[in-house]
Amino acid sequence: MSKQSKTAIFFHMGPGSNSEIEERLLSTQYPEMLFWNQPFQKSDVDGFKNLILNTEQIVSSMIKENGGPISVMAHSFGGHLFHQLSLRHPEYFSSCTFVATGYDIVSGFYQLLKLVGADSATDSALKLKIKNYIAENPIQKSSEFWNYVGLIAQDPGFLRLYWPSENLFKNFKTYATSATPMDMESFQNILNDFLKHYYSPLNPSPSPWTGSIEILFGEKDPLIDIEHESAIWKKIFPHAQIKVLKNSGHFIHLEKLLNT
Repeated sequence: MSKQSKTAIFFHMGPGSNSEIEERLLSTQYPEMLFWNQPFQKSDVDGFKNLILNTEQIVSSMIKENGGPISVMAHSFGGHLFHQLSLRHPEYFSSCTFVATGYDIVSGFYQLLKLVGADSATDSALKLKIKNYIAENPIQKSSEFWNYVGLIAQDPGFLRLYWPSENLFKNFKTYATSATPMDMESFQNILNDFLKHYYSPLNPSPSPWTGSIEILFGEKDPLIDIEHESAIWKKIFPHAQIKVLKNSGHFIHLEKLLNT
């Protein structure tokens, strides 16, 4: 095995994002980990499909170099990449850890929208707008997803809700300002394709992969309904071990390192 070969890969929350912050903070702790920056998806069709194929290529190359299956750490939406690859190539993987990985992203963003609307730090005009919108749309719908995103984005500090403390959010921002920003075109293209062709929370595709999988949820994650998400992932990976971390948010894997 060459000095540059890796036996594990990190799938970032994405879509349209990168692993710069994780590599900066976690590379010493996980020297065997490839912190892969996913390619942008500029086509307005097949965004998620193309990302799956991109991921499949990099994983296949790692397996050829290492001579065997690899481990995965998947944060947030990265779990969907693992799920799809486990359907196509279950032999690729030895183990996986999901970190704050929700399957039902429509439910997650609707939940986040309600929290933004109720948060004391949210601008009063936006709070009223969200209140009125929810009153008119009391049930989550896939067709309303981009309306959720649009309203949430009107609060420039909504990411504060991803963290269990103001100090952690402040420390995260210090790293985030020097990282490549999320590519919003890729974000939209990937999620449009995902919602149209892959999103099925009531009938998700069970995976034939039987390797070791641990699913970590943060107790205070604004995107996760723990009971709801646990039930979905258990349909996909019946053997999964699910753990809930108290006083943790959406960036479980970074909180200890930023808590200084």
